[in-house]
Amino acid sequence: MDQNGLYNIPLRVKATDKTPSFEYIPKQGTFNIKGVSIPVDAKAFYNPIFDWLSGFVETQDPNSYFIINISLDFFSPSSIMHLIKIFKKLERFDKATINWYYEDAELLEAGEELSTILHIKFNMIKY
Repeated sequence: MDQNGLYNIPLRVKATDKTPSFEYIPKQGTFNIKGVSIPVDAKAFYNPIFDWLSGFVETQDPNSYFIINISLDFFSPSSIMHLIKIFKKLERFDKATINWYYEDAELLEAGEELSTILHIKFNMIKY
């Protein structure tokens, strides 16, 4: 399988009680991140995802359209730093959009703060 073919396969990382699920659905151009993110070692958890994403980004047209759906109930400061690193990789796509799902004012504030740091369109969506 060539490098491009690798990224046309769905990516799924199952959630645990301390880590979120990650899902990439190639036919929809959608990334889903859901759950809690309080891993004991955030670097060990997020680095393989970042490495995969780094390869993915290199094979994609910068005009590609991506939606990143984020629904985190809770996250640690170290997790958010790794998520920012991941999101920054997607800034090269003009048509990337982050849908930030929030339940309370604290999560809304976190999403709004991220939207000022990143150069990606953000939608704040209450659930």
